[in-house]
Amino acid sequence: MLASMLAARRGRLVLAGSLIGLGILTKPQHIVAAPVALWIAARVDGIPTRRLINGIAAGALAIAAPSALFRLWPWDLAARVLRSSAVYPYASVNALNFWNGLGGNWRSDAA
Repeated sequence: MLASMLAARRGRLVLAGSLIGLGILTKPQHIVAAPVALWIAARVDGIPTRRLINGIAAGALAIAAPSALFRLWPWDLAARVLRSSAVYPYASVNALNFWNGLGGNWRSDAA
C-alpha cells in the first residue's frame, strides 16, 4: 500500500495502479485507499485524466489477471470476499490494531 502511494506521488500511475490492485487482492480492505491514491494523483499532483485512466486500468488488470487463473470473474471474486467476511463474526482477533484499542477484538460484528 505504501509503495502504491509513493508511486502515485511520483507520477508513476501504472505502477501505482498495479500495486494497489495487488494490495486489494491481498487484503480487500485496501480498496478504501484506492480513491485516496486517485485523489492524490489528480488534485495534488495535477496528473492528466488519460494517465489516471491508465493507472485505473493497470489496477483492474492486476486484479483480473490472477483471478482469471482461478476462473474467477470480478463479481465472483467480490462474492467470495463478502462470503468470507460473513464466516468470521469478529472484527479482529488477537491483533494490536485500531479495533483492539476500542475493545472490539472479541466483540461480535452482529452486536
